Amino acid sequence: MRPLQLQLQLQHLEPRLLLSGTTPAPEWDAQTVATSLPSAFILDVSQDGRFTLYGDEVGFRNGVRDLRLFDAAVGDLLPTTSNGQPIGAVRSAQVDNAGRRIAYTQNGDAVLHDRSNATRTDLSAGLGAGSASDADLSADGRYAAFIWTPAAGLTEIHRVDL
Repeated sequence: MRPLQLQLQLQHLEPRLLLSGTTPAPEWDAQTVATSLPSAFILDVSQDGRFTLYGDEVGFRNGVRDLRLFDAAVGDLLPTTSNGQPIGAVRSAQVDNAGRRIAYTQNGDAVLHDRSNATRTDLSAGLGAGSASDADLSADGRYAAFIWTPAAGLTEIHRVDL
């Protein structure tokens, strides 16, 4: 019996700068454009790589990080507002491949944001006392899922047909 030989081939990948603190968001006015990106974290990248969903502190309001969506096809940030306000305090989030729907958790709720009509739907409404976490969204945007931890009881996994 011959020993198994593994051969690894390393590739050199070039990172591409998508944006920096000098890239203003469409909804910013002249007073809110930042000169640096103090802190950011990636939440999701669409399956085809077109959309990058992230949180940042550029629009930092009362200790809350705002949700941002970058569209590589147009090289710009897309609005992520609900009722005219930036979406903030996001813990986990996913974007569908069309960049239309975003599922996220915020303040213990599982939420679906539809960018096409700027609506916000509480996916965890009616579940009683508890807290949602780990929101997820299918690539085609047809299904959302999240973890629900009731105030009393065992943790549950919920899926919503959208």
